[in-house]
Amino acid sequence: MGNCNSTRKCFQCETGYYGDYCNESCPVTCDGQCDRFSGECLKCSPGYHWRRCTSVCPATCVNGCVLFSCACSNCSTERCGKNCEFTYSTNCVDNVCMSSSESCVLCKSGYYGVFCNGSCPNMCEPCFNGTHCTQCKRGMYGQMCQNSYPDTCDNLTCDIRSGE
Repeated sequence: MGNCNSTRKCFQCETGYYGDYCNESCPVTCDGQCDRFSGECLKCSPGYHWRRCTSVCPATCVNGCVLFSCACSNCSTERCGKNCEFTYSTNCVDNVCMSSSESCVLCKSGYYGVFCNGSCPNMCEPCFNGTHCTQCKRGMYGQMCQNSYPDTCDNLTCDIRSGE
């Protein structure tokens, strides 16, 4: 079952076998590729992971998961997170979210928040990820453009944050 010496101890095993005498079969889920000495998988069949490919990947993973962890190689549509356990918001730019959570990397215009589920105030044009407006509509001021300028203020000379 491999390249063996006169004591039948082997130096190299045929594909699918391991051990000193190449008499141990690699786990079926290793796709026939395991370490010659330990029998640990070098590759897993699709849908399996861990050292002997005995753990099943989460159903939300596409193309299986990383060999020695349950982290997905790729997520199915509208899923994100290490194990594709999160559904991302459709308000994420390019439908991309952080690999470790369901939070968006960037929000589409008009939305803010970690999950891009907050709508920017109408007086904001546009808002910066929900923390403040980058510009207010004429006659408005404040972090979220929530205040009207006083009658004594000329819109061109008043501060966008303080209204002074």
